[in-house]
Amino acid sequence: YVGKVAAALGLDRDHAINLGLPALTAPDLADMIRYGKMPQMNMTSGCYYVYPEFQDYIRKADVISIQIGSNDAFVPCVAGLWNATNHKSDALASTILSGNLRSSGSAVSTILKGIKDMELTKEEKNASWKLITSDMAKICDRIYPQTTSALISIVQEIRNLNPDAQIILVGYTNPVPLIPCWRSYFNKLNKFEKQIAKTYNLTYVAIPNTETTIDVHPTIKGHQYIANKLVNAIENP
Repeated sequence: YVGKVAAALGLDRDHAINLGLPALTAPDLADMIRYGKMPQMNMTSGCYYVYPEFQDYIRKADVISIQIGSNDAFVPCVAGLWNATNHKSDALASTILSGNLRSSGSAVSTILKGIKDMELTKEEKNASWKLITSDMAKICDRIYPQTTSALISIVQEIRNLNPDAQIILVGYTNPVPLIPCWRSYFNKLNKFEKQIAKTYNLTYVAIPNTETTIDVHPTIKGHQYIANKLVNAIENP
């Protein structure tokens, strides 16, 4: 959606910069803002970034939008599936996390084929079902306080680097509404963002109607919807 915001505001891509990094979590982002790098690899996601210019972009920005926290719970759940299936979910997880489902024709058929290709044993099926029905809720409960604490650090660190920029907190969609723990996780995060937006005099932008694909990323229409919301928040702060 960054490019769509740029087009609406008449900016070139040198003045509307996408600092989003794959698999980044909220604590990772806090480190990136504080140090311009991650102190160490995130062993769950496997990501590690060194990006010295990160801080300079923040210092010079007039508007900074933040959308972070979905990976915090999503990545451990994918890792949990990896363990439950004795690593048989590697190919499916790679397809989902890379975003390749968005260009694979039928995303549903791709998912179903990926599950079938795993050829799970009875024990692996039981472990996978346990992950979905109970362990995911435990992961979300464990991660939530870490994410909210990191969100506060992110806002504070940005303010240290740039006291004057408009900071926009972009809300969360619920890409897996049939799983109650995910619905609860994102509902709580949205409420928390509203709260810290008031506390720190930030702009909160809700995006409840974002259209997403089965891999939880926004569709083209979804990106346009988010962009429209952001442009409105920038033009009418």
